[in-house]
Amino acid sequence: MINWNERIEEILRRVYETDHDEDKAALEYTDSFQREGLRKAQFVIDRLKGTKSLTDELLKDFTALSVGGADGSDLLAIVKGTSIRRAILLEYDNAAAELANRHTKPLIEAAGGSLHVIVGDAVQQLEPIVARLKTERKRGSTGLLSVFFGVLHELPRRSLKFELRHYISRLATAFNRNLFFLSEPCLPPNVEDEVEVRVSTISEDRLSELLDHINAHLFNNEHEILKLSDGYVRAGFPLVMEMLHKLLRFDTIPRLRHEMGERLTQFTSDQFVAALQIAQPLAFIERTELVSQGFQQAFWSADVELRTINAQPLVTPFSHVRVSAMSLLQQPRLREQEQLDKREQERRAAERRPERPPADLKAFGYADSSLADVDFPMPTDSPVTEIILALRSYSWYKQSPAIEEIFTKLKWTERTVDEAFVLGRNIYQCAEGNENRATEVMNDLRRQLAKIPDGWAVHVLNGMFYEAYFDHEGAFRDIKLKKKHLANLFSIEKIGKFTNSITFIRAALEPHRNRLGVLPNASPERLEAKIVLDLAEDPAVITSITCNGVEQTIPSKEDAADPAWELSYRPVGVENFKSKLGEFWNIPKGRLQVSFDKDVSEIKKTRLPKGRTIQNLQM
Repeated sequence: MINWNERIEEILRRVYETDHDEDKAALEYTDSFQREGLRKAQFVIDRLKGTKSLTDELLKDFTALSVGGADGSDLLAIVKGTSIRRAILLEYDNAAAELANRHTKPLIEAAGGSLHVIVGDAVQQLEPIVARLKTERKRGSTGLLSVFFGVLHELPRRSLKFELRHYISRLATAFNRNLFFLSEPCLPPNVEDEVEVRVSTISEDRLSELLDHINAHLFNNEHEILKLSDGYVRAGFPLVMEMLHKLLRFDTIPRLRHEMGERLTQFTSDQFVAALQIAQPLAFIERTELVSQGFQQAFWSADVELRTINAQPLVTPFSHVRVSAMSLLQQPRLREQEQLDKREQERRAAERRPERPPADLKAFGYADSSLADVDFPMPTDSPVTEIILALRSYSWYKQSPAIEEIFTKLKWTERTVDEAFVLGRNIYQCAEGNENRATEVMNDLRRQLAKIPDGWAVHVLNGMFYEAYFDHEGAFRDIKLKKKHLANLFSIEKIGKFTNSITFIRAALEPHRNRLGVLPNASPERLEAKIVLDLAEDPAVITSITCNGVEQTIPSKEDAADPAWELSYRPVGVENFKSKLGEFWNIPKGRLQVSFDKDVSEIKKTRLPKGRTIQNLQM
């Protein structure tokens, strides 16, 4: 059991020690990060392998760049896990760079690759890096894969004149084909300016002392700290998140000493996305905000409680973000080609503009470049191109007017069914990203679609449905559905004029029926989960969960991440269990019916047996 007061004492006493051995501390710090890249690079490898257009033949001529990659183990994992063979490491720490040259470089060479290590400050070495990349291009390299794992948030305080957008934009100049991946701690979005926090057995005096130190060291005392009662302290949310990162993820003194010189909450996920979008205006950008498993477990272990200043409880906030940006354009389009594209679109529009949309999937006739809209043609003089670029900008100031134009100004008689479909996809992705105007559309969907001529409204709605279930390459999202507004989409399933949309999405989803609990249907579907309880223990133990006769509990693996950790890690309230199960299985609100084999009116919490968890829905 951790004594949190003692931990704070150790942090405050030892993090500012001046009589330690600097060389020994540097080695300890480097050792704490050694070979972490093998784990961190896995999400990049999975993403590359899961993207059909990124073939081994294409990637074999790419160059991989890791900024701040310590010993280069992330590059080793990429060389071993993909067809990429050229690797460049930029690392500030001499000990880490030496380890990369001595240990990692021979391993990469044994795998048929090459590693070039550059030592120095990220900003000072930026132009030499760009020059090196251009040299690689002359030697036959055709694209760049850049990875940033927990380094970008450090640079504003460690590298003079670092500016996020400028840095990424410069790296993107060497090649027309760019793949950027980053995994960084971040400041969660859409949280109160001020919050109140309590940590386990720590008194408000002790907690306030830790917040004071971090506020002075990293925030120039910009936040007001107010001690309350019962262990609670009120402070600015960025300061509270910074304190939790440092307290809960305390590892070694050298590592903590290093992290006291950086702000893990330096950037929001929106800022990362905006920088990538500016660097690559036509790139497909995806982000996943998440609570890291380590942060979540430490948050619960310390019994942290967060609430608003009005005493409303807050859930565990996001601690990290993963962002990928992919641009595979070989060269800018020539003006003549754009004109040809425009004439071809006009020809197709004349041929395919229907008075009534057809009823089955194939009959809608959407182009492959609409179903995999990473390939959707974007002629420069098209109003739809301008709208789509604004919607993909991740800037609410651009997205909102663009969405308004779709519903009030767009001349639908001049548009094609593919354009309507792709516009629907982009409206939905904006709503998924919390853009206000798009959210208004989804929350008032039937009334908003009524502003569009019926024949076109169906195609817009089809695009919305498709975006929720399929990614930009047309691949089924599986467990990663865009589910925030699924309930709004399902709300129109009984509306007669949208019958064809329900037919369309059901046809598209039929091959994946066993992974989905419910499909949109004119007769609304519901999924029943039958739960068997053992009341001999307290809390009650869940011994079985079945759907359509298929058991959904499985053995957990100690060495693997548990996707159902919110349900399996600790006891969960009965009502909370129902809602979390629906969220985990991507069931729209109101469509999951949970039935227990025992009376649960007197039961407050339930839990899964040790060594058991819940699988992603399989029927």
